[in-house]
Amino acid sequence: MGIQINGNTNNINAGIGSLSIEDLNELDIVGVATAANFKTGVSNLHSVGLSLSGGQIDVGSNIKIGTAGVITATSFVGSGANLTGITQTTINNNANNRIITGSGSANTLEGEANFTYDGGSNLTLNSTAHDGGFNILAANNNQETRLRIQGKASDGTGHSFYINAKRSSNRLDIGTASGAAISVMSNLNVGIQQSGPESPLQIGTGTNAVTNKSTVHVAPASGNASLTLRGGSPTIYFDGTGGGHTRLLTDNTDIAISNGNPDSTGNERFRLRAAGGLCFNGDTAAANALDDYEEGSYVVTVTGSTGGSFALNPNSFRYTKIGRVVHVTGRFYVVSGSPTGSEVRVSLPFTSSSHIQSQDGSAYSYVTTWNAYSPNNDYQMANSVIAGNAHSVLIWVVPNAGWQTVSPSSHMNQNNAYYGFDFSYTTAT
Repeated sequence: MGIQINGNTNNINAGIGSLSIEDLNELDIVGVATAANFKTGVSNLHSVGLSLSGGQIDVGSNIKIGTAGVITATSFVGSGANLTGITQTTINNNANNRIITGSGSANTLEGEANFTYDGGSNLTLNSTAHDGGFNILAANNNQETRLRIQGKASDGTGHSFYINAKRSSNRLDIGTASGAAISVMSNLNVGIQQSGPESPLQIGTGTNAVTNKSTVHVAPASGNASLTLRGGSPTIYFDGTGGGHTRLLTDNTDIAISNGNPDSTGNERFRLRAAGGLCFNGDTAAANALDDYEEGSYVVTVTGSTGGSFALNPNSFRYTKIGRVVHVTGRFYVVSGSPTGSEVRVSLPFTSSSHIQSQDGSAYSYVTTWNAYSPNNDYQMANSVIAGNAHSVLIWVVPNAGWQTVSPSSHMNQNNAYYGFDFSYTTAT
């Protein structure tokens, strides 16, 4: 059964009023316009259980046509090809895993071939332009921006690291929630555990006190400053100790200094031997290594060969030791004393070679007044030898006029008698 309603608003209102139709196969509403119930142009509405009441057409429980011309339904079926007024959106270059961005054109999006996300494992941005890349920018003033990277342990504990652009200074920090491990300044200085590096590379929070900053400054807040250089082997350690000096640790190897560069090693000029000593010009032999140099003074003692001693003024000699060779110089004035024996023993600053029993040193003397033995008031010291006991030099006093050897221990204690020494000897080691 079908019903067709044709007419105007007044006829519908008068003729229908309230319409309730059941068991209709077809309801055609053509050219009818009522403010309360219908919209012009609605036709061929097929339903069972159509009712018209309360200013709305209800078709069963699924379709409702309201007074404002709005149709609501639980679902719509069909291609929708004949619908009008619906905006369609186009995605250009669409492909799997591409992130969709705006295009600048209405109703058009772009699938980004160089910005992809595979759903969980990788977010990839390929830069296609020089100096292009990924930007994380602060949106407001007084705002820091950071990138957080986290790993998780098997028990779920998170370990986070941060790349943080500071808001209060032109500085980039890389570190953890506890603080920055690396700081990069706008002048390209880099600090490790140092937020204000003054050198191109500054390690530690210790003071960088000098005006002319070094290229690399290592200064921990406390403890020793050390630096390790290691190739395959050996390792070299630079250690600033707490004992007031700098220490170079060679890992039990020689250190050679050459006049070359990394491209050409050149010629060796100095070698610091791990076993001790300094060699020159490529020589590496232990016997040729200079292993000692020392300058100083020592308290000299003058004794007789069989006992007793002199009191002296002054009583110190100077010495210079180069390797095993020691040179001694000095003078003294005999104040008092009564040594015994025919020889005088002058003490040495270092132990001499025990095998030397003959001429190995020299000495001289000048005596301003020694009237008992010299009409010319001038005596020499000669025939000096290093004692076999290796602790003193033995001196015989001989008149310069060729007189016989005298016993200096019996006659050196004279008024105005000065004795000068200038001799060299060899040490045991």
